[in-house]
Formats: sequence, C-alpha cells, structure tokens
Amino acid sequence: MSERRIKQASLGATIYNIYSKISHQSSKSTSSKKSRNKRDIISAPPYSEFPAATSTFSGLAILFSLFLGFLGVSNTYASSISISLTGNVNLNILKDNTNPTFGKSTTQTATVTSDHFTGYTLTIAGSNDTGRLVGSNDSTKYLSSITTPLTESQFNTDAHNDQWGFLPSKLNSITNNSYQPSPTATTPTTIDVTNSPTTGENYTLALAARVSSNMSLDSYGQTFVLAATGNGYDYHIGYTDNMTTIPKDQYATSAAEGTVQLSSTIPTKAGFVFRGWCSQETSVDIINGTTCPNGATVYQPGATITLDGTSANNLLLYAIWDKGYNTFADAFAAFNKEKSGDYYQMQDMTPEICDSIVIGSPYTTADIAKNTLIDTRNSKTYLVAKYADGHCWMRENLNYVFTAGGTVVAYNFQTGETFNYTTTYATQTETDTPWAEDASDGARSFKRDEDLCIGGTDINTSGGTGATCDASRPYERIGVLYNWAAATAQTKDDNPQDKTSEVTTSICPKGWRLPSIGGDYSFSTLMGSYSLPTTNQSQGYSGQLQNPLNFNRPGNYNWSNGALYYRGTGGYFWSSVGYSSAGAYDLGFYSSYFDPQSGSNKGNGLSVRCVAV
Repeated sequence: MSERRIKQASLGATIYNIYSKISHQSSKSTSSKKSRNKRDIISAPPYSEFPAATSTFSGLAILFSLFLGFLGVSNTYASSISISLTGNVNLNILKDNTNPTFGKSTTQTATVTSDHFTGYTLTIAGSNDTGRLVGSNDSTKYLSSITTPLTESQFNTDAHNDQWGFLPSKLNSITNNSYQPSPTATTPTTIDVTNSPTTGENYTLALAARVSSNMSLDSYGQTFVLAATGNGYDYHIGYTDNMTTIPKDQYATSAAEGTVQLSSTIPTKAGFVFRGWCSQETSVDIINGTTCPNGATVYQPGATITLDGTSANNLLLYAIWDKGYNTFADAFAAFNKEKSGDYYQMQDMTPEICDSIVIGSPYTTADIAKNTLIDTRNSKTYLVAKYADGHCWMRENLNYVFTAGGTVVAYNFQTGETFNYTTTYATQTETDTPWAEDASDGARSFKRDEDLCIGGTDINTSGGTGATCDASRPYERIGVLYNWAAATAQTKDDNPQDKTSEVTTSICPKGWRLPSIGGDYSFSTLMGSYSLPTTNQSQGYSGQLQNPLNFNRPGNYNWSNGALYYRGTGGYFWSSVGYSSAGAYDLGFYSSYFDPQSGSNKGNGLSVRCVAV
C-alpha cells in the first residue's frame, strides 16, 4: 500500500479594528491668506500579524497571517473601517506517493464595516512578488502561484502540479467563481470597491492546492495583508448640528482647488435659532444652545469656501444654536414685556426679540393668538411672522386711519424716536376724489370697510363687496391705502429735496419700518428667500399670496381720478425708496407681471406692510 499522509492548512484570525480620526482647527486671517486646517492623524501600527492555527499533524501547512484595518484615508471627522474574521479555514490533503492530489479548504468570512462617506476599497496583498509559498524548513522548496484565474476543473490538472491559488467571493465588486493567482507585495488584488458606508459587507476566502508526490513534508507559507482603505476625494465639507436634521455632506473628486458654495439649507431645531456654521467644534448646552470658540471662522448658509488643494479641502462645520421661541408671545414674555389687554404691543418689538424667534412654521388657526400684536396707537391688532429672510414682518396690511386735524404718531427707525404731526385730510371712505400728483398736497388715505377674501368673489373695480371673510384668516383684511406722503409720515413735505434715497420715517409703529427695495429689510430679499423672483418678471406668481407670506390684492387708488383699480386682482405695497420727485418704488404684482422693484406715482394710494427694525 502506498504511503498516505495528511496535509493540512489553516487560515485563522481574531477581530482587529483600526480607528482613524482627523481633527482640525481653522484660523481666521484678515489678510488674503486662505484658511488652513491642522489635522492630527491617530492610527494603529502599519502592520500586524495574527498567528495562524496550525495542525498537530506532520505534513504540508499553508499559513496565512492577516493584517486587518483601515489605511490611508484623509477625513475631517471621526471615521472608521473595521474587518472581522470568524472561524478557521482548514485545507486537508491526503498525499498519494504516486499521484498528484488536489485539495480545497473550507471558507472563512471577513466582515467589513464602514462609516466612511465615499466607501472603501478592499484589497489583499502578499509579502513577496513571487507569489510563492516557501517551505519553512527548506527554502528551496515552494508551491508556485497559479498564473491565471482557474476554475476547479481547470486547476486540477497536471499542468498545475505544486501550485496554489485563493478563491475570494468577489473580485473588483463582481461575484467571483475562479481561483485567483497570488496577490503580490507591489500589486494587491482588489476584492471589492464600495461607494458609500456599509453596516457590514461579508466576503469569503478559500484556498486550493494541487500537490505532487515529489513535494517534501514541510510548512509552506507567506504573509498576506487584507486591507480596507477609504476611497479618496478632492474635497469634503461635513455638517453636524448637534442632534437634528442637517444638510448632506458635500464632497467631490474633481475640485482640488477653487471654490465651493456651502449648502443654503438652514437647519431648524425646536426652541432654538440657527446662527451659522462654526469651523471648530462647539460646546453644547441643551438649555442655552452652543458656543463657537474664539478664533474660529463662522460661515453662513450659501457662503463660498475657498479650497486650497490640501487642508482647507476638508472642513467639518458645527451648527451654532441660540435658544429660540416658537411664537411672538413666548418671546415677548421671555423679555418681560407687558401686555395691552390680550396682546403684547407692537411698539415693544426690539431686534433682540425678533432675533430670538424661530423662523415661522406654516400658518394654522391655533397660531393667531400667540402671533398677534396690538398697535397701541389705535388698538388695531396684526398677525405677525418671522420670515425666511430672518426678519419679523406684519402678515396684514397697515390699518391706521387718519382724522382731519388729528394727530398721527410716526416713527424714525434711524433715530429710534417717535414724533407727531397733524393731518389735513381724513381717511376717505368714498372714491372719486382726485389727489395731487406726487403727493404734494400731503398725506392722503382711503379705506372701505370691507375685506378681500382669498377664495371668495373678487372685489371689482367699482367697489363691490366680495365674500364674507373668515375671522380666523385676518391676513385677508385690506387695510388702508396711503399715498407716499402718508406712508412716509410727511417726508415729501418735510424733506422735498430727498427724492432718491431711502427715507427713515414712516407711519409704521415704533420698532417697525417701511421695507426697502434691495438688500436687507427689502421686498426683493424677502421674495428671494421663498424662491420668488427678485426682479421684474413679465408673468404672474401666486407664492406671495399663499402661506406664510399672505400678501393680498387690494389694488390701488388712482391719484388723477380717484378710482380704484385692480382691486381683487393686483397688489401694490410702498417701499421706503423714491426714484424721482413724482415716483417711488413698490412691490407690485398682477396676473401678467411680478416686480419687487416696481414703481408708482407718489400720489397713488398703495398698501403698507411693515417690517421690524
């Protein structure tokens, strides 16, 4: 009987995780130098071996030692890739002294887990470039690697005597069914490439060898490295906002230098107000919000970041939160303001109060009481809102009625002072009274006791009444139509030389002002914050009529003949900016046009919406 011996190979390892963390610091410079991020890399040793499980039998043993880990990834926040192995691979070959023997192992599973945002590349590399499994007792004896991929039937032929190969379950992300040549030290074999994080991807590895009767009994082996390496990128901007929904990470592989615009998304968190993105980690206080360290750079949504091809390409931004209030009533109460009857007073509005209010949610009936303020001049109430432009606005048209010879209380937002003047004309309730062109005869106003109901019958040009308004929708009230002199609190008469610049006086309550045309506190910026046009468009829009803006269509009072035009079909709202002796800018819209920088004769009667200073 021929001699028979058992040859066994074992593949085994314990779990080994490597964790890589890169932290950064940004410094703000007043010069034109680009911001830099300092990165500290903490990683495991570059190489580690695991002892292979060996058999107690004498014979051929093919030994694998595996390095498991996370290599070479540049990232701006804590990121990890780990590999765990379970079980052992046993290759048992019964040697026949006269015939070659083919043996294949059981499989072992490697599980890769990653939270790296661009995924990873999994490779296996050898410790030499020959692919040989060399005998431990006689280095002249070795098993050679197969040179091309082989199926099992192709492998088990005389042409492959004393050769070995390995069988990964994937190869370059494709399911693999063939034994592969040995990976080398300089040319690893790519097993898989992913493009996103994974909670656990499983891979199997197996061995096979065809051993001739001429092979001596020995242990044959080399060391192999199994590595998961995070995929690269040219830049990465990450966001973290301390426990609420945030913009998605921004990254790309084609913009090593240049500029990148930050996400324009403004995070929201109940009870807090978003202040911007901090370039360094913030301290978190769930009661009062977060604090951005001194020296850190603060970016606003939509800001432009300059890339430098190195450190500035990796930026983690932390949300800055201030404690905020969901309603005006809550904010006024927090600032210890007094009520007038059932409501807080418009005249007590301050920049700090508006700043502390969370940008408003869509309108509901339940919001009315807590988001209604009272004008102490005439006890009229107004629904108000914190809009997406970051300012607090009236959601209704001003309803301040004049009495002939009466006193008007006006406000100068530049000086912060109120002042009085006496009106010549009472607010009209009937049409057909011409007013002076360019408002040179002073403050004029018109009001009819009716409301303009969205969804009801439009009020026609002759002044017919539309449907009865729902009391829960106060923003449908028309209010008063004012000429330029009335809206600007007699600016035309008091400062006739001021024809082109922004006026600072108005009949808005103390703490409030007329909107501007461009920039801060403007109709253009407000409309843009709700994706509406910021310049003239020759088509109609409806977004300004809907929640949460709720602008309406009271039309205008024509100075030359005292007629009402576009009542129920057009809306016109004074700004604080004049463009000539006879004209001033306004927000105007109709079925065929939309213009936040429209213009009107100063003698016409237009609506007024006030914005808090």
